[in-house]
Amino acid sequence: MSAACEYAGILLKLSSLISLLTISSVRGAPLYFTKHPQSTIAAPDTNLQLTCEAVGRLPITYRWLRNGEDLIIRGNVEVEGGTISFKPFQFDHRVYKHHVGQYQCIATNQDGAVFSEPADVESYSE
Repeated sequence: MSAACEYAGILLKLSSLISLLTISSVRGAPLYFTKHPQSTIAAPDTNLQLTCEAVGRLPITYRWLRNGEDLIIRGNVEVEGGTISFKPFQFDHRVYKHHVGQYQCIATNQDGAVFSEPADVESYSE
């Protein structure tokens, strides 16, 4: 078998796999996380991100909890999709207490909601 035929076979397999993944994301596959947020120890004056990703019937929306309560978006906190960003992570006592804690992502679609594994955000200054 020539290299060109082997390459074409690999491309066909990849194309089939991508089609299968796309169909399962659209046609009501159960909602589940493919990426959970990871615990971290943040350094002063650095950017910090927590990310989660879920697959299932589209559209999927995300929201975040901090210490079991809805995350309050303020100041240097931004949320876009399954990513929460702190720019920069601040350790001023009045500010950092609002960032340190346990975070959890909730993904929701028309079939229901799923909760990610929790992720702890700690600071060097604790």
